[in-house]
Amino acid sequence: MINYSISKRLVKGKEDEGTKRVYAYAQSDLFMGIEQFAEHISSHGSLYSEDIVEGVLKKAVKCMVEKLKEGYKIDLGALGMFYVTIINKGWQELPENLKDFNPTIHISGLNVVWERSDKLTNIGDGVEYNLVASRKAQSAVITAVKNEETTVDLNSIVNGSDNSSTEPTDPSGGGGASETPGGDDLGQ
Repeated sequence: MINYSISKRLVKGKEDEGTKRVYAYAQSDLFMGIEQFAEHISSHGSLYSEDIVEGVLKKAVKCMVEKLKEGYKIDLGALGMFYVTIINKGWQELPENLKDFNPTIHISGLNVVWERSDKLTNIGDGVEYNLVASRKAQSAVITAVKNEETTVDLNSIVNGSDNSSTEPTDPSGGGGASETPGGDDLGQ
């Protein structure tokens, strides 16, 4: 089951018009570490114990980093494709000669990109969705409980004025962007 909340956000490219849409955001309070994941894999009739599965997963990560640093794209079949992109600072001014480009100065790092396979592109078939309170509404309730208050005013959350962001992201911080976009939580 996928828990989700809903929130109003400004539409990208229509910020000046104040056009908003309602978006759903996945919320997950569940976490599974590599040990638990290895145990789960092993419980599916695997011939290998959970410690062997965990060891293979850890070794796979080390080997992926090694090969990605060597410039390889890694296709893991049903898991998808992994490759790197460069994080550029960019030049403020065009140099006289492109040979003056210095990767130590102008490249600030690498991102690992994951391209989902067809098997992982749309996993929503047969999933149940459960509407839960938004993170802002949850926070308001927790604050009220800590302050020994008996009521919570959700109008301030529903009618909030923080519209600083225009793109929906993943408020739970998992897999998507790390920032919660501005907008009006609907308190749902």
